[in-house]
Amino acid sequence: MAPEVVLKEEYSKSIDVWSLGIIMYNLVSGGRHPLHEKGESTELLKQKLEDRQEFKFDDSFSNLAKDLITKLTPYSPINRYNVDQALKHPWITRSHETKVPLTCVEMFKIMDSGDKLKKVCGKSNS
Repeated sequence: MAPEVVLKEEYSKSIDVWSLGIIMYNLVSGGRHPLHEKGESTELLKQKLEDRQEFKFDDSFSNLAKDLITKLTPYSPINRYNVDQALKHPWITRSHETKVPLTCVEMFKIMDSGDKLKKVCGKSNS
């Protein structure tokens, strides 16, 4: 379950994107969960989610797989890919010419830095 569900916070469709990332991790790693070890209590998992513990990736994960899982499973839903972005990721398309889609937050950061640059250079949007 996504952190917001476990922590009893408001949630949206992005919980399904989190689940896709966890399932993808599980499939690539041969059945392991990124945060929950066999025999651990659900309370420990909840604590790991509250602490926002980072996932550990071993050598079975390619760089593209790590990138996609990382973009599917940020703790903050606003930072997660949506389904359309995930489907365009090169790990899914298998096209190495495809650029890795940006998350919404990454796009806003680029737009914000562009606006700041325009202000510094004395250019306006009008």
